[in-house]
Amino acid sequence: MVMLAAASLLTSWSEAAILLLFPHRVVSPDLILDALPYVQWCEYLADGTVLVSWAGFAVFALVSVRSRIPLFLFGLGLHYLLRAGLVLLTPLMSPLGTDGPWGLSPGIIPGMFPSGHVGSVFLCYLFVSWQGDKRLRAFFLLLVGVEIVSMLLARGHYSIDIAGGMLLSYSMVSFLRERDFSWLKPEVQG
Repeated sequence: MVMLAAASLLTSWSEAAILLLFPHRVVSPDLILDALPYVQWCEYLADGTVLVSWAGFAVFALVSVRSRIPLFLFGLGLHYLLRAGLVLLTPLMSPLGTDGPWGLSPGIIPGMFPSGHVGSVFLCYLFVSWQGDKRLRAFFLLLVGVEIVSMLLARGHYSIDIAGGMLLSYSMVSFLRERDFSWLKPEVQG
């Protein structure tokens, strides 16, 4: 919980710093976004997919790996803590040319790279993929696909932000696995 609180504070600070230090950010060209139509209602689908992913993972964790919940929260907090630092490196304007509101969030949301939306859904998939059965893994992989498509159609992130969110999640989980966090490794069934 401490990691999540730290990530929340650093995210707020990063967003304020972006608005203060970079008030005239520009919209960047994106070949994938240029080829796709803009579908505004996909903002809500993207936010809803994140919520479904988190809720689905919470149920999975409570039923299957209850003792590992604190470590998952640590991983999620670490993901958002790293993201909060990275968003300052490329302070682009959103593909829509505005800082918000967007989807279910009524406030201003600066910071594009990497995507926290896609990163967190992919993170849930990665955690489930080493523990859950094939149907559960397929469900979470479907959520990742829905999140990516809805973020692109709603212009929630640039395509590189989406790739960056997935790479951050994968790198973070790989790092944690190398540190012998046994909760990330498949349990041996006897």
